[in-house]
Amino acid sequence: MSRRQFLCTGTAGAVAAASITAASVSAASAQQPPGVAADRAILIKGGCVLTLDRALGDFEVADLLIEGKTISAVRPSITAPYAEVIDASRMIVMPGLVDTHRHMWQGILRNVLPDGSLEDYRDIVQRTFGAKYTPDDVYAGDLFSALGAIDSGVTCVLDWSHIHNTPAHSDAAVKALFDSGARAIFAYGNGQNETGRYWEIAGSKFPGDIARLRKQYFASEDQLVTLFLAAPSGSPELVLPPFKAARDVGARITIHVGVGPGGRNGLLEKLNAEKALGPDTTYVHCCTLNDTEWKLIRDTGGTVSIAGYVESLMGHGIPPIQKAIDTGIRPSLSVDVETSVPNDFFSQMRTVFSLQKRDVWERRHAGDKNPPAFLTVRDVLEFATIEGARERPRPQDRHAHARQGGRHHPAAHRPAQRHADEQRGRRGGEQYGPAERRHRADRRQGDETQRNDAGPRFRPPRAPRQRGPRPRLRRGEGEEHQGLKDRVGYFGGGVSPAGGAAPTVHAL
Repeated sequence: MSRRQFLCTGTAGAVAAASITAASVSAASAQQPPGVAADRAILIKGGCVLTLDRALGDFEVADLLIEGKTISAVRPSITAPYAEVIDASRMIVMPGLVDTHRHMWQGILRNVLPDGSLEDYRDIVQRTFGAKYTPDDVYAGDLFSALGAIDSGVTCVLDWSHIHNTPAHSDAAVKALFDSGARAIFAYGNGQNETGRYWEIAGSKFPGDIARLRKQYFASEDQLVTLFLAAPSGSPELVLPPFKAARDVGARITIHVGVGPGGRNGLLEKLNAEKALGPDTTYVHCCTLNDTEWKLIRDTGGTVSIAGYVESLMGHGIPPIQKAIDTGIRPSLSVDVETSVPNDFFSQMRTVFSLQKRDVWERRHAGDKNPPAFLTVRDVLEFATIEGARERPRPQDRHAHARQGGRHHPAAHRPAQRHADEQRGRRGGEQYGPAERRHRADRRQGDETQRNDAGPRFRPPRAPRQRGPRPRLRRGEGEEHQGLKDRVGYFGGGVSPAGGAAPTVHAL
């Protein structure tokens, strides 16, 4: 298959080639595993390389050389005898996926609300679970979510963290992100209580505690985990103080706007009147914003994060994919909540891809003589990678392009057989080293072209063996998870959002 043929492949070939699982090969010098040199060289060899750099192009077969933190070469047949070699044959090498909005404290609540509305989510997840969360619950949730992100190919994730009932909750979230080894953004937000009036939480130090967090954990930007502020929505009187606190310590801002009927309140127009909008802000959802607000985002240099799956599921509004494009904004993508949404980022890509096409087809069938262009698979890959990377706080961290001179964050992907993985009760497969993967690939040769009534079959993904110790929950945290269920009273005969038997959460 030629490069052009590959790039023209539809969703079934490129995006919907079942779940593609990533293995990140990056690590910042501030968090190198013991015994691994910060300036080591890595040669990713023989993969199908999608640089997502329109100037450099893509390669049906090529190599990618990483020296230290920099991609120093992308071309076929690189020779680097001093480098560690990763065999990427029969794999896709592409930028790591970037999730720009995920409430990671909910990692231990995965799938507890599969069919709930936004109101159900607020009442059950935030005001019932969140109000009872301890710091150990936060640590467990963030760690599970971060490891799940890495396993699903997300090499950078923004933790939209609105669980800071006390400073100890904040410390636990930060520790979990550092312990996970993920490249993450800790977006410090408000706490949770039974009423939703977070400013009445006795132990909360939001938003002023961001100054301590900056000094204690985020004095340097040259580390895997960096700092944002997650601003609450509401009246300008509630929003402006957190905006100021963030800018006082040089932190970028992320905020939910345009969510449901309540999002039609002209908030961005009011904030603009206070000169509060700027290029340091990411606007999440944006489903019910008016035309003036969209133009304000564009004209002030803001960015947009869309979570199409949950927006459709919970009633936020129609995911504003085409609206963003029409306004001249290319959005990034996000999972949002694992309580109701799969953490597989390819599900997010497929969702926005199909929703935009549905909208365009509807307009064509209605007789529109000038409908928008269809999104392409490449467009959606860019939303999931380089558009998310634009929200990093420093220009040198905009690393999603797999290009020469870029900060490296490539990921090697192998097409995966989703249902086989689910039958094993997990995502991601066992861990093997390069030699074992080659041996197993040889044994599998020919299997991947077998077909059945469901279409092509693919083997489960194989993640590379990790260097250094794997993060583990501290002693007693399994008991703490059981304690959360007891404190909340939601499981085993408790409240059920569907009105039937209460769901079960399994400790991972």
